[in-house]
Amino acid sequence: MITKLRSRLKFAKVLLASTFFLFSTNSFADEKSYFYILGSKAIGSDVAYTWKDTSSVEQPVNSKALVFGYGKKLNSFSENYLLGFEIDYANKYKGSSGEGILEPCLTSWVPGECSLEYKNMISGKFLISKQYEKFKPSMIIGVSSAKIISNVDSGSINDIVGGSTHLFNKRKTAPLYGVGIEFELSEGFILKSEYLIRDFGDSGKVDLVGDNGNYTHSDNYKLETLSIGLKKIF
Repeated sequence: MITKLRSRLKFAKVLLASTFFLFSTNSFADEKSYFYILGSKAIGSDVAYTWKDTSSVEQPVNSKALVFGYGKKLNSFSENYLLGFEIDYANKYKGSSGEGILEPCLTSWVPGECSLEYKNMISGKFLISKQYEKFKPSMIIGVSSAKIISNVDSGSINDIVGGSTHLFNKRKTAPLYGVGIEFELSEGFILKSEYLIRDFGDSGKVDLVGDNGNYTHSDNYKLETLSIGLKKIF
């Protein structure tokens, strides 16, 4: 009888410990590590492509992306202030074609096509946050790295009708900054949103076959994103 009672007590302790681990209060102050997934959209991120400083085309970047990330609380300044670190990945942000009636995206230069794409973006971020009950606003700073593929019509570069030509095609690093806000939905589940700005700099001038002066260049590759999704604390 005593043996059975001890066995049941031991089982009860294990059950209680497991329940506490799985369903304990995961408030902002208690969070240690977490995963998150966000739906993200590029906003206000048009980049001007300029041909010979005489005509310019706004190349839009307006696509959506999924962001997958991991975060960790690093320290607490006080009862309400938190310092955290996040790293995340987005597959790509890509703009629709900037084709039109102006160089360097002149529609008649088919099959050339202007476009702009940020691929395989990895971001590392530090967050300084303050907790207000279920709300937690944050200031965000960090660094992003992405492969930028920036295309213009080849006709704008060498006066030969043909396919698109890379104005820029390499990985670049940019500082990022922004703000975020989180709202605790339930134990362990947080609604997370953020607005971020990244400035990757410009392409520099791309000059031409035969040095005929038909160079093309871009404004700064500045990407602004608005994201919202869920964060799971563990």
